[in-house]
Amino acid sequence: MEVIVIAISGVTCGGKTTLANELKKLIPSSIILSQDDYCYDLKDSRHIWCEEVNHINFDVITSLDMERMLEDLKKTVGNRKLLKVDQSYTKLNHQDVSNEFMKNSIAERLQTKGVNLIILDGFLLFAYRPLLPLINLKYFFTLDRNECFKRRIQKVYEPPDVPGYFDKCVWPEYLKHLEEVQTDIGDVTYLDNSVERPLDVVIENIYRLIM
Repeated sequence: MEVIVIAISGVTCGGKTTLANELKKLIPSSIILSQDDYCYDLKDSRHIWCEEVNHINFDVITSLDMERMLEDLKKTVGNRKLLKVDQSYTKLNHQDVSNEFMKNSIAERLQTKGVNLIILDGFLLFAYRPLLPLINLKYFFTLDRNECFKRRIQKVYEPPDVPGYFDKCVWPEYLKHLEEVQTDIGDVTYLDNSVERPLDVVIENIYRLIM
C-alpha cells in the first residue's frame, strides 16, 4: 500500500478548508488532518502575547502543537510508503483543467492502485520543516490584503479577533510565511484568484501521480 499526502496551506480565508472538504467529498476514503485542531489551549504558557493589541498571537507556529500533529500524521501514514514523485513530473501552472473524467474516476483509480490519500489543511504547514519529507503535493493559497480582510471580517472566530489584530498579527505573519515559502520551499503550487477551480488543479496533479 502507498499513500499520497497533500498539504493545503496559505493565507487565512483563502479557500484551504473548502478545497480540503471538496477533495474529501470526491474521495470519501481520504483523511483530513486540520492544523487548527492542534492549537494550544488559551491558557497555555507557550502562547506569545502581542502587546500592541493585548491579545494572544495565534498566527505564529508556536501557538500550535506541531509535534503532536507530526506524530498523528506518522500514525495515519503507518507502514504505507509515500508515493514517489517522479522527477519528470510536471504540475500545472494556474490553468483551468476541468476534466470530468478524472473527477469521476479518481477515487476508483486510487483504490485500484492501492493508494490512500491524506489531506493536511493549515495556514502554517510549511513553517514546520519536519512535515515536509512526508508531503507529496504542496499548495499555497494567496490573496491581496483587501480581499483577505474583507473575507476575514465575515467569519466568526473563537476567541473573536480584537480590533487591530488583522493588521498587527494576521497579515504581517502571513507575509512573513509567504516569503519563507517562496525562498526556501520548493515544488509549491500557488493558488490565487486567477485559479477559478483549485480542485481541478489538485485532481489533475493526483491523476498524473497515479497514472
